[in-house]
Amino acid sequence: MGDIAGARASALREKPDAILLDLMLGGSDALALIAELSEALPKTKILVLSMMNEAIYAERAMRAGAIGYVMKSAESVEVLNALKCVLEGRVYLSPRIFVGMFGVCSSGSTKQSLPGAEGLSDRELQIFAIDRSRSSEP
Repeated sequence: MGDIAGARASALREKPDAILLDLMLGGSDALALIAELSEALPKTKILVLSMMNEAIYAERAMRAGAIGYVMKSAESVEVLNALKCVLEGRVYLSPRIFVGMFGVCSSGSTKQSLPGAEGLSDRELQIFAIDRSRSSEP
């Protein structure tokens, strides 16, 4: 399935143990889909496999309900390890992003002042991504 509606329907029908989800599914906001599925299917583990910048999207995906985030550029063994972790109910993040997120949490700050796209709300980021994809069309 290549769109949000298809992914939603399939997940709700099949009730899988785990979902491997690409943030670039067509049709709507994948972060909203993660939130919807994590509420509707609380036993289903969601692992995001994406080419989207993990420094921007991993935390957003985790806040939405995913328990893992791995880049599409990762080696196959890392993707398999991420899926295994998620199926066991453990959180998976790349070491680089884990250290970055841990640093924010350990500083005691609940809101980080971030430059650029990192400082945008989820909706602002979605609109920006849609606008960028339209501007690159021929």
